[in-house]
Amino acid sequence: LKNTPQVTVTKDLAAGIQLRLTSSLIDTNDQVLELKAPLNQFTDATLGWTHATEIPNDIGVDLRAQFAF
Repeated sequence: LKNTPQVTVTKDLAAGIQLRLTSSLIDTNDQVLELKAPLNQFTDATLGWTHATEIPNDIGVDLRAQFAF
C-alpha cells in the first residue's frame, strides 16, 4: 500500500448527475473517472473507469442503495 497525493475534481451536471475525476499528482497511471446518477430517492448508479498500473482500463457499473432504519 502506497500513499500518494491526489487531486479530485467534481462537476455537478443537470438533474443530480455528478462527474468526478481523481488523479495522482505523482503517478501518471493512477486515475479514476466516475459518472454518478440518481435513479430514485434511495438508489444511484455509478459508471466508473479506473486506470492504474495494476489494473489498466477497468470499466464497471455500481448500483448503490441506501436504507434508513
